[in-house]
Amino acid sequence: MKKKPFAFCGIFICLCIFASSVYSANYDIKGYVRDNEGNGINGVTVELSGYVEKTYITGSDGYYEFISIYGYVYSGQIVKPKKDCYSFTPEKREYKPLISSQTAQNFTGVYTEAKEGEVIVCNNLFNPDNGEYCRIIYNLLEESDVIVKIYDLTGRGVITLVNGKQSAGEHEVKWHGGEYEWYDEYWGDIVSTGIYFVVVDAGKWKKVKQIGITKK
Repeated sequence: MKKKPFAFCGIFICLCIFASSVYSANYDIKGYVRDNEGNGINGVTVELSGYVEKTYITGSDGYYEFISIYGYVYSGQIVKPKKDCYSFTPEKREYKPLISSQTAQNFTGVYTEAKEGEVIVCNNLFNPDNGEYCRIIYNLLEESDVIVKIYDLTGRGVITLVNGKQSAGEHEVKWHGGEYEWYDEYWGDIVSTGIYFVVVDAGKWKKVKQIGITKK
């Protein structure tokens, strides 16, 4: 009796088509990003990474959605929210594999406030060429003469962002990576890629934080 290899191939192809139809399709991922009081957080960049990559920026209601994402049994997707000075719970959501639509995929965001005598640098790794910047937030225990200065790895002073008396409480200053800046305006050369340090000197206390500049 002669073998029929083509019959076997036909069966194999049919099985592959069947498996593809069963285990692959387009799915949705939807949810909200809210604070602890249930209010939507505006301006959160929600990133979808994995087999499909997309971004969604939330509005005032905190809603986000990724529609018609191709998924199959071997695919994986990750959803992660990002916003300066916010931490999120959960940090991310993973779908390995993504084989069904996902709703109510919610996140809770908490704004990170600087406590008394504390310094926080938000977006401490940024690309100035893309218009990005970091935010330096600090909380003074009392009215103080404050100096906020950026240094490079050699200890050379790059730019002084603040030099004067400030009231007690929380303050914020931005650095766009320039060697000359005034509030939100900057000019001159952008510093080179590398590691820098911001020193906040409030007289009775001094804090140092690291900042990274990238040009990728």
